[in-house]
Amino acid sequence: LLAKGNTLWFAYARQALKFGLEMLGMGEPDAILVPAYICNVIESPLLSLRITPHYYDIKEDLSPDFADIERRLDRNTKALLCVNYFGYPAPFEEIRAFCRSHNLIFIEDNAHGFLSRKGQDWLGTFGDISITSFRKTVPLIHGGLLHISSKYARDDLDLQRPNFQRKESNFRYVYRNIKNAVMPLDIYPINRIRQRVLSTSVVHWGNSPSSQPDSL
Repeated sequence: LLAKGNTLWFAYARQALKFGLEMLGMGEPDAILVPAYICNVIESPLLSLRITPHYYDIKEDLSPDFADIERRLDRNTKALLCVNYFGYPAPFEEIRAFCRSHNLIFIEDNAHGFLSRKGQDWLGTFGDISITSFRKTVPLIHGGLLHISSKYARDDLDLQRPNFQRKESNFRYVYRNIKNAVMPLDIYPINRIRQRVLSTSVVHWGNSPSSQPDSL
């Protein structure tokens, strides 16, 4: 994931999302379909760009409720955001098929899924644009990534990033800290890491007042 092309580094995944939406030309009066079970910081980049969130239901297995999503579509809906909850992959094939049939952009929220794969592919590379947060998985203060599919990639993207984001997401700082945090984990099977994160995170989120995952 870190070495794969079409990636930009940010201090936080919420900044990566905002830049990705700007890159796609989204703004007022556009709308995005967002799962109702999500951290409230998702509203920050949307409000900043005057994009309307349409919140949809998810099923008990945390997969999107496509029937409810379809009911919430309108002429301003431009994208569907889906989450890899707790580092487990969303149903990408169904999501992509739905997006194709309704001419929607697929935004993959991989805030929980750094170090996770589906088959041989890293989570955080399946969407038209995908965001990943490192600090939900490894002990970092900062670290966010925007992955852009080849469909939307452009050579000048890095030059368009605001200077404050470039400064906050210094590549050497983020990469050095990720390397130092991840290397000790190499001795553990990845499924044991997932189970450990899942078991501790559920207790924490369940006791929070809002019971919302810290998604970004």
